[in-house]
Amino acid sequence: MSPDSPLALTVVLPLIDDRGHGERALASWIGQTLAAERFEIVAVTPAPGGRLARRVRSLLRPQDRLEAAPGAAEMELYQAGARAARAELLLFTEAHCLAEPDAAEALLRRFAEPWTAASPRAGPAAAQLAGEPLASNAFAAFETRLLRDGLRAHPDDAWRRVSLRGFAVRRAAWEAAGGFATGCGRLAEAILGVRLLRLGYRIDDCPEVRVRHGNCSRARDLAAALRPHGRGQGAWRERCEAGLERDFLPPLPDWSDRAGWAPRLARHALRIRLGILGRAALRRAWRPHAAAAARALPGCLAAALLGHHAPRALATVRAACSLAASRWGPGEERRYRAYGRASSELLRAGVLDHAAAAGLPAAPAATVLLPSELPDGVLAGFYAPERWSAGDAQPTCRWTRPFALLRLALEPADLRLILEVSSPVPPERRALRVFWNGSPVRAAPDGGFLLQRRRFRPGEQLLAIACAPFRPASSGLDDPRELGVAVFALRFERLPG
Repeated sequence: MSPDSPLALTVVLPLIDDRGHGERALASWIGQTLAAERFEIVAVTPAPGGRLARRVRSLLRPQDRLEAAPGAAEMELYQAGARAARAELLLFTEAHCLAEPDAAEALLRRFAEPWTAASPRAGPAAAQLAGEPLASNAFAAFETRLLRDGLRAHPDDAWRRVSLRGFAVRRAAWEAAGGFATGCGRLAEAILGVRLLRLGYRIDDCPEVRVRHGNCSRARDLAAALRPHGRGQGAWRERCEAGLERDFLPPLPDWSDRAGWAPRLARHALRIRLGILGRAALRRAWRPHAAAAARALPGCLAAALLGHHAPRALATVRAACSLAASRWGPGEERRYRAYGRASSELLRAGVLDHAAAAGLPAAPAATVLLPSELPDGVLAGFYAPERWSAGDAQPTCRWTRPFALLRLALEPADLRLILEVSSPVPPERRALRVFWNGSPVRAAPDGGFLLQRRRFRPGEQLLAIACAPFRPASSGLDDPRELGVAVFALRFERLPG
């Protein structure tokens, strides 16, 4: 922007998901009390020939622009609008949000304090606008209530308040934070908030700057908003596995367990479990494994036959049932709880969508492996990394379930496998068993397990661990999981010859 330009503010308005409010949203910004020459509107459309784009083109003022980004996703529209902006203060909003008449004027007063990147706490680098829902129906009101309950549950997570229904940020701060993570869907707004805060920038709440938000009044609108958000979560978790902002999102079983829904791995696990049941019928030593193997058969069979379609379909059915209960169930509180369950299942379905499309990470080839540092898609039947003791600075192990599987990329050789495991259960009661590419491996007399070259197969190797189940809750602990052993490391030692 030229130093002589009077433009102080750019309103970025993507023309997507307008929920019938698109023209009114634009009109609310055109009708601001702020002098027209002080701000511009950059509308961005993925469909230049669409009805809304044509109407917006006819309504824009001379200083405003309509940018075309054919086929772009929502966050790509925001990114394109920010790149086209001429002002130093960017305001991101939605096509189903109506601004109060003095919103732009009040916002500029909030950002009147001097600010530089060198002294980021001197003034706000960004601000979250306040908002109330547009009058609609009881279903739409649940959205506001769920959002507020979430914020009350996490009062210290300032990034949770960042929402593009109305979010202002200085261009220099936005660029320093890397703009939007466009591949992560609407999770990108939270990612931007996290990055701004980690740079030491201030994000203010602006109760005096208000927009009215068109909440989802229909089930299909909610699904259209939340399922892509879940896909964005999956995309971000994929990046987190490389060590990037690992603490941003909490562990998610649907993401951690995705390897277990890969059909080829599920078929492999199914064969081993059936073999365990067959051996348990003949040998007493295998009976500690039988009950856990039998319980896992239905899910294992579903994964072997349907792959990721099975959990996605289940999440969709659960979401549909909960959405129905949220609309027509008895009692407002029960309907609200059903709405919360539906929202969770829609997000879960989105995460599973991404898991199915992304595939699994490459299997590791190292001879020393620390499960706590391995990406989730390399393992199946493992819980999230955790600390063995309170004194550990970082996660040091992963607990297995009674049956767990690891993908490996080792070259054929005669090897000794050393498993570094621990559990409150004495070793004689763990009934620890190891399978290499589906074949049971006997323990070596001097420790470890011998892996023979002839048991290797071309490409990826599969290591399975089975043990008697351990339930902490039965010992009075507040842990409902069914555990196997805590695995700290796997070491593969090449044997001579």
